[in-house]
Amino acid sequence: MNVIRIPAKVGRYVRISSTATTAQYLKCAIDPCLNGATCIADLCFCAPGWTDVHCGTDNYTICVHISNKDVDECASNPCRNGGTCSQTINQYSCACPIGFTGTNCETNIDECASNPCMNNATCLNEVAHFACVCLEGFNGTLCEHGENVAVMFDIVTLMNAIQILVCTEVHAWRELECSRVRVCKDMQAERAKQYVNLNRHIDIDECASSPCGAENTCLDGINSYTCLCRAGYTGSCCEIDINECVSSPCQNNGTCVNLVGSFQCNCGPGFIGTLCQIDVNECSSQPCVNGGVCIDGINRYNCTCPLGFEGTNCEFDINECLSMPCLNGGTCGDEINRYKCTCRTGFNGTRCEENIDNCVGIQCQNGGTCEDGVNSFRCICPPGFTGDRCQTDIDECLLSPCQHGGTCHNTAGSYVCNCPTDLTGKNCDLCI
Repeated sequence: MNVIRIPAKVGRYVRISSTATTAQYLKCAIDPCLNGATCIADLCFCAPGWTDVHCGTDNYTICVHISNKDVDECASNPCRNGGTCSQTINQYSCACPIGFTGTNCETNIDECASNPCMNNATCLNEVAHFACVCLEGFNGTLCEHGENVAVMFDIVTLMNAIQILVCTEVHAWRELECSRVRVCKDMQAERAKQYVNLNRHIDIDECASSPCGAENTCLDGINSYTCLCRAGYTGSCCEIDINECVSSPCQNNGTCVNLVGSFQCNCGPGFIGTLCQIDVNECSSQPCVNGGVCIDGINRYNCTCPLGFEGTNCEFDINECLSMPCLNGGTCGDEINRYKCTCRTGFNGTRCEENIDNCVGIQCQNGGTCEDGVNSFRCICPPGFTGDRCQTDIDECLLSPCQHGGTCHNTAGSYVCNCPTDLTGKNCDLCI
């Protein structure tokens, strides 16, 4: 089987399995991709804004894992034995119940590893605790109690302390194991004799002085004791505070503070939670206004503003009139993502850039020519005519142009002189 790796988005790879050759894979015989997607090796790389393996249908077995979204690593329930899963970016952590450890809480802690059972008892490891199977003649949680009998006593005064020889029955009277133990202080020998009785059991309680501390459990033994420490402490007398920060439980650069039997995470900006595992969503307060889209970051957010708005929260309406787009004295009115020009009389257009042709529909008479102005027009009249439309014929005879007694007759746009018999010319100013 050939395995082809093709570089994909976000620094990952796309694996394509098939019996086809590399050359056959790299060629898309039929492009199944839609919406502007790119086809490589019959795999669709979608354009921004599109998803779905399609952008077409793949006829091969394709395993694609390309995503910019954070995968919920806790979705598969990786923590075993009742562990609590905390999901973070590209990883998870398991908080294990008492008695279990390991990345996935898969390991049952062997409580028998410390050999807690005494007097050659057998230790049985169980979930979060152990049980001791005692030899005959012993009892107690740790098989710490034997049937002690004072078969003989040897009272010795030593530095105001009394010692006696105490023997422990082993295997039901068949064997005795003896040791000297200190039973009382500041006691006179005669009073000690009264205390020791050949017919009663003597069990010296080494836990009476509370060597393990008030909050821990002391198990009395034969000339010994064992401390069962509360959570967060260790040592023969539970005197050592376990530093829970050694395992670096705080995530996302949180600072761990070791406490008595516990720890506390001081989270950096943008994170909360017991382990600083939760990224605060700064977009939850909806800071972006005027239709802005909020994009959450680490201890920050960014607003993508719609056209016409700007500012950290898209709170400012952009004034499109600042560029003075209106011409020819037009008045600009700012609107959302646009402007509107109110034009002076005689102009129109989006920016008042067009001078209205006032000659449209105007007919100058008698051969006059219309000349457009600003919200006006003017008829340029030919000689002999006047008026706003050149509609009036000028009476040139009013100026008495005919000389030497010639008679003036007004005509359209001109005049005619009737001259005496011995004169001629336009104005009767020439002799014949």
